[in-house]
Amino acid sequence: MTAFFRAALLILIMIPLAAAPAGGTRYKPHSKPNLADPSYTACKTDNECLIVRPACSAPLAVNAHRFKEVDAWFEYMRPFYKCADWLSQLDVKKKACVKNRCTVELAQAVPPEPDNSPQAKDPNYCDTDSECTVVLGDCCVKSFVNTKNAPRMRAEIKAKEHLANCFFPDRRHVQNLRCENHKCTAELEVPSELPDPTHSLKDKCEQ
Repeated sequence: MTAFFRAALLILIMIPLAAAPAGGTRYKPHSKPNLADPSYTACKTDNECLIVRPACSAPLAVNAHRFKEVDAWFEYMRPFYKCADWLSQLDVKKKACVKNRCTVELAQAVPPEPDNSPQAKDPNYCDTDSECTVVLGDCCVKSFVNTKNAPRMRAEIKAKEHLANCFFPDRRHVQNLRCENHKCTAELEVPSELPDPTHSLKDKCEQ
């Protein structure tokens, strides 16, 4: 066998190895199931109905003969979804064949317990210094709040997007952030050099 044919044979062997994804192959559906088609939910008995779970959505009941197709599609699409943190995942209470259609009765979602903690009532409340952090608002104004409230407050401030229009940002630096009398507080120190106050705020605020 010549060197040319040996090289060609080696290439033919290596191509399928290179094409195979790490961790083994995964079934990819040919097309999205048309769940409006009655055949996907048709049934005569409860045992013909199986549960599939779409990403970020309520469970569905489909005919057992269609289960593999539908389940494979949702599993294939799952990595492309990122569910909201506040979105609760509903559970199945009962599946049944009703009037020749697979149906699902969902369990009642349990409402979250009301947050009656002092931190929920007062965003500045604290018990220790480690509970305090700084939230930067419009024009770099500093607020001293409990760390539990910081993500929500930052999200609300970001949604307003007012910083780009601020001509007089607060350039003071935070000193001695602490919890005092169950309130987050700190001193604000004026820096030795201040930028031009008429310059529009385009860079990030400094603490």
